[in-house]
Amino acid sequence: MKKNIKKIASTFFLLSILTSPLLVSAQFIVEEEREVPSTFAQQGLKTLNTTIGAINIFLGIFFLVSIIGLIVAGIRFIIAGGSESMLNSARKISIASVVGIISSLIGYLLINTIKHFII
Repeated sequence: MKKNIKKIASTFFLLSILTSPLLVSAQFIVEEEREVPSTFAQQGLKTLNTTIGAINIFLGIFFLVSIIGLIVAGIRFIIAGGSESMLNSARKISIASVVGIISSLIGYLLINTIKHFII
């Protein structure tokens, strides 16, 4: 039981170390302010920026869950010990995690590309 707790604690510690630069660098992001002729257009830009921010947060969480899934799949590959059912399970998890990582990166790319064309 203590080994499992140590593994879980070390995994969360490693993830917090890996994600801390993203959280710290968020304070330095400054968006350019453009002059907008009307208050209606300003409200629309605020709504758009809020929506894009929420989507980016969702994609970031999706990316982290996919990374955790990839780590779990790697652990299952190691623990499998030749068992076909555990190997198949680990393969399915790793494929789903890689698809999740790729789709979250593509989503992030699309959202930010669209944002720069709209704003």
